[in-house]
Amino acid sequence: MIRETIKEAMQLKGVSAASLCRQMNINEATMSNYLHGKYQMSAGKLETMMQILGIRLIIDKSNDKKK
Repeated sequence: MIRETIKEAMQLKGVSAASLCRQMNINEATMSNYLHGKYQMSAGKLETMMQILGIRLIIDKSNDKKK
């Protein structure tokens, strides 16, 4: 799910994988493996990627069970 969001954000913002890699200081093979589900990116790198792409994490509390 997050991978698809990242791909969509890249497309909407016109950010290429190569450009994102340069900004994150990672190689393109690592990015490709992540986007294809072959690699789990660290939380820090994922946070950096989300900041670059303007992705915000929103927690939906509407489905919380009341105790």
